[in-house]
Amino acid sequence: MIGTMLLTVADIAIAITQSQTHGCASDAFVATPWYDASRRTNLVLMDCHLHITRVLTHDGRSLDPAFSPDGRQIAFADGRDRPSSSTEFQTEPTSIYLINTDGTGLRRLTRGNDRSPTWSSDGRHLTFVREHSHKAELRIVDVATGRETAADRTGQPSPLGQGGSAAVWNPSHTAFAVATRRGPVRVVRLPSGKPHDVPGTALASQAIPWLWTTDDNLIIEGHFKGGFTFVVSHHGTATPTRLGQVASYNGPKADNPTHWP
Repeated sequence: MIGTMLLTVADIAIAITQSQTHGCASDAFVATPWYDASRRTNLVLMDCHLHITRVLTHDGRSLDPAFSPDGRQIAFADGRDRPSSSTEFQTEPTSIYLINTDGTGLRRLTRGNDRSPTWSSDGRHLTFVREHSHKAELRIVDVATGRETAADRTGQPSPLGQGGSAAVWNPSHTAFAVATRRGPVRVVRLPSGKPHDVPGTALASQAIPWLWTTDDNLIIEGHFKGGFTFVVSHHGTATPTRLGQVASYNGPKADNPTHWP
């Protein structure tokens, strides 16, 4: 432990708001570091040297932060406004909240047992995972109104993998992809909300949507034919073709938009 903070790779969730060639932005990262032996976590901003510049929450129950596309807001899961049911890290119920990066505008957005918020590219919607009755359901919430819908518009829980995977949005924010527990990668198109499964991904174990490129290709990582391989599906509708076989931690994180018209 360093002072009163314990920072670990496994438990710090970070998001880059901007890339600068000079200076050091005070809100370059958002994190939820442990601050005591009970592993309680507050929401903090860090500069580009990972120095804490602002503490945004003080209840010790903040998780899963994600910057809005314009870098002005943070969506996160938090157990405030609920009775504390556990002293163990990440085991008690949480809901989705919003807060401005200057610490103002704290607002509760959802009312269920919710976590893992992910922004749409236009910042108008969030997907999140709701847990109930030992099931995980992916839902969409309108940031302005708080109106929620089930991701597949059927009202039935959508099966998710990896404890409820975050959604990967396409660049036009008209569709997102998620993993499923025992099957294919699933793509949901908006505004219809109609889901479809990516062809060929049901044959892979642990197929996970990884990145949706600027030219509308969905990159998927999974155990295909004897090894973990990255494959690519055009528009998220075509049968994937092999991209390359590398370890997950060496996989692509973003594509260069200057390569595309």
